[in-house]
Amino acid sequence: MQERQSILENLRWLAGANIVVKPIWFAFLLLSARLLGPEEFGRYMFAIAYVSIIGVIFEGGIDVLSVRELAIEPTKFPRFFSHTSFFKVLSATVVGIIALAGTFVYDLSSTNRAAIVAAIPYAMFSTLMVHFRFIVRSFEIMKLEAHSILLEKFSVIGCCGIALFLGQGAELFTVSYSFAYLIATVGTFSLVVKHIGWPHWNISRQYLFQHVIKPAMPYALMGFFMIVYFRSGTLMLSWLTGREDLVGYYNAGYRLLEGFILFPSVIMGPIFPSFSRYREDKPRIKNLLIQGGRTISVLSIAISVPIFIFKEDFTALLFGQEYAQASTALGIIVLSMIPVGLTWVFGTLVAAVGRQGKANILIFLVTLLNLSLHYLLIPSMGVVGAAVTTLVTESAMSIACIWIVRDFLDVNEFFTLFAKAFVPALIAYIIKSIDFFPAPFLVELAILMVIMISSFFFLRLVTIADIRRVTGRS
Repeated sequence: MQERQSILENLRWLAGANIVVKPIWFAFLLLSARLLGPEEFGRYMFAIAYVSIIGVIFEGGIDVLSVRELAIEPTKFPRFFSHTSFFKVLSATVVGIIALAGTFVYDLSSTNRAAIVAAIPYAMFSTLMVHFRFIVRSFEIMKLEAHSILLEKFSVIGCCGIALFLGQGAELFTVSYSFAYLIATVGTFSLVVKHIGWPHWNISRQYLFQHVIKPAMPYALMGFFMIVYFRSGTLMLSWLTGREDLVGYYNAGYRLLEGFILFPSVIMGPIFPSFSRYREDKPRIKNLLIQGGRTISVLSIAISVPIFIFKEDFTALLFGQEYAQASTALGIIVLSMIPVGLTWVFGTLVAAVGRQGKANILIFLVTLLNLSLHYLLIPSMGVVGAAVTTLVTESAMSIACIWIVRDFLDVNEFFTLFAKAFVPALIAYIIKSIDFFPAPFLVELAILMVIMISSFFFLRLVTIADIRRVTGRS
């Protein structure tokens, strides 16, 4: 078994893998949205959202539990992993059966039904692949997770790229997507058994319930909420309006939000096991919390605010004129990067210190808010209503997570830091509003980005020492 790596070493591995693959991946996502068009892209995203929600219902919180338990006591791996893997295979099978049965219960068009059937294997393989990654994460060997990320993304690009070349629409694209996840799942499992060890396949029903299912229950609701606010806008736009083009418009913005999640996942992934091991050491956790929150706040504001300011230009540049009606919704959705980043920071701590049970009531209330706002706003505001709902409920969720672990945080210190991070964004917005530097879009964007980044350094939200630590030159 390989030894644990340091947080910075793990961060470098995850960042390195994503630096290699993400520009290609991002270009591929934009190309797929363009080539499929709003309606076909909307049908594909509807199918993925449908099976993803069912998949998370039966995930059961096992992934988060695995990191927490194995980070604290790695010697239990062989038996624990055999039971969690058994549960994952069982739940993936149940997901497939229920997703298939659901296509005959709900009033779906034949084309939507075909896309969902094609997406069912994706849901099954994805839940297994993610679990294997969480096992790797619990041992803090992010080098292996980096390899899995590269395998996943290049498998999708290769398989789905062929589908786009053949030009057969959402069904073939979704079949290819599912096949790519089969490849990634097998490859990730191979990494686990090669570098960490084989599971012991002696399954005990008592152990499965007492040590896996029961303690994972508090985490299950958190996972369910996350997929609800990730996917409910897609499903409810389709059900309430019957317009797949609106689903496509919404998911154009959501593609950017999902792309952003790379940053908090890379930063907080290596920190989660440390949170779990040192949960009684509040000064240590406070320092990690402030550093993680500072980094993610700066990144989320630096990325989302320029896109919001230039939403029409970004929509045309990234997705083409066919998506012009998506620009307002896109601008609102990208602002959700800010609360999403904070939720990753504080939600990670909530899970690590075992307070998920306390979070469940607030999560339930925010879930109701999410569904209610979608139901109220979509009929009158369409895709913009879905975007507003996303921003409001993401903000509510981040506030809930902060409240639950507030005893680990100097609240005044954190919110002072967070307020300082908004100063460069406010400066950029004012400059654009008064048209201080009239110039072509890309030139004006470059000027505002230089001003924002300079302001971050001036306010010491980012320092040269930070950059040296991340790059290993300190």
